[in-house]
Amino acid sequence: MKRIFFSWVSIVLMTFSARFQPLQQFTVTVDSNKSFLSLSHKKAFTANEAVTVKDALNIALVFSNELIEWYNMEKRHEKVPPGLTGTKTGIAAISFDREQFDQCKTSADLKRMTGHITKNSFSHFALIRNGSSSLQHCFIAETQEGKRCLLFVTVINGNSFKVEVKSE
Repeated sequence: MKRIFFSWVSIVLMTFSARFQPLQQFTVTVDSNKSFLSLSHKKAFTANEAVTVKDALNIALVFSNELIEWYNMEKRHEKVPPGLTGTKTGIAAISFDREQFDQCKTSADLKRMTGHITKNSFSHFALIRNGSSSLQHCFIAETQEGKRCLLFVTVINGNSFKVEVKSE
């Protein structure tokens, strides 16, 4: 009987600890030179560096005319260099403000705050900036493995951005 009780308690504790596990966090700077983001490496790479970790790349920051966009690394579009394609992380812009982003601290918070976002909400790209006046700050991404993360983008200067990432 004690064995069953302790097994049950262990399962409950593991469930709660996983549910309230803090999100992993990191911050990177991305710009037209260092524009390839790997969530697993928690780092941004240049095109030359990205070749060595291409299977770990999730999204790329793509600059064209007045547009600045995130693109995943799928083969179906010409904006990502052919030698770096492969992963299919989905991404979508969301309307979180800074306070909501800051309040998302655990896996449970992330699930509660983004549970309404389905697989169909994600795309292979998301617009960051269209011209100099409009800027989308918050994005949600989902990797091929189903892990989700939030990205909060802040302009540093011109076309350099600080990207704060919170992930499961």
